[in-house]
Amino acid sequence: MRSIALFLFIIFLVSLVGCVSMEEPQKVEEEIEAPVQKTLDPDLQEHTFVEEEKVTEEPLCDSSDPPIRYQNCIQDAAVQENDYTLCNVLEDKEECYTYYAETANDKTVCASITDRSEKDSCYSKYGRKYNDIDACLSASSAISKDSCIHSVARATNNIQYCFQIVEDSNIGGCLAVVSYALNDLSFCDNADISSNALDNCYHRLGMLTKDSSWCDKIDDSNPMSRNFAQSCHSTVQAVSS
Repeated sequence: MRSIALFLFIIFLVSLVGCVSMEEPQKVEEEIEAPVQKTLDPDLQEHTFVEEEKVTEEPLCDSSDPPIRYQNCIQDAAVQENDYTLCNVLEDKEECYTYYAETANDKTVCASITDRSEKDSCYSKYGRKYNDIDACLSASSAISKDSCIHSVARATNNIQYCFQIVEDSNIGGCLAVVSYALNDLSFCDNADISSNALDNCYHRLGMLTKDSSWCDKIDDSNPMSRNFAQSCHSTVQAVSS
């Protein structure tokens, strides 16, 4: 009886060892195969990615195009990408800066322009488009500044802007235009301005109203002002006919 039990116990051990030995190779085989299924050569991955980029990437603008077309392309791209430094590839990059400032509504770019004339143009164009009096005042030349202020004053019917104009003659013209738009022709008479500005205001009102009686109000105490009064009458007569 004891021998039979011993015999059965030996058979049990043999069968148990057999099961273990069959499972271990399978587990080892899975461990060997798993990395092969999940791992891709890093060099191959990087190479594939770079190749895809090269295929899909296209140049922003073609420098071999005619100069005007290339410049327009760069300007539009700068606005689209919201990056005015894209203009730097152009020979006339500061003209591109002006375009960007005006189109993208960013007057701070005007300060990056070194050419005085182009900088004034940048501020003036921006001021006119957005009725920004501060942009007008940033222009350095009196001509650019006055022209811009006059435009903004007329567009907004803000007569107070006229008094920020530099040249006397331009102040009078601005007052006349805005007062005419406001249907109040008393501004010239009531404004604290020089005689030169006042005469110019009367001259412009005469043209706007086609009424030569405004010309009679021009000071004719000296030869120069008398000539100006005569010029006013002639101009009013010409625009009235």
